[in-house]
Amino acid sequence: MNKSLYISSYIFSEVTTVLLQKVGRKEAIIAGNNILNSGNFHFIDFDKKVQNLSWKIFQEINKKNISFVDCTILAVMDYMGIKKLLTLDATDFAGLRRKYSFSFL
Repeated sequence: MNKSLYISSYIFSEVTTVLLQKVGRKEAIIAGNNILNSGNFHFIDFDKKVQNLSWKIFQEINKKNISFVDCTILAVMDYMGIKKLLTLDATDFAGLRRKYSFSFL
């Protein structure tokens, strides 16, 4: 079964920045190139509607470790009907699964 993977430029930025800080520039570049060139990822561009939904979610969530970028993930998932989340922050997102109707990959 072929599963589509979706990523926004916000998340691409976070992934490459964290890798830069944790393992180095070379590895961040390799990972970034793999994401960009693999053909497995569909890049999502935000429109005003998704931006506004992200902001609405950000204002509603009281969890300290859920950033605005995290809220963009929830907004995109809601907007596109995506029900599976792949994240390294499962602990932070765990309490939001029921409200936003998703499960983890």
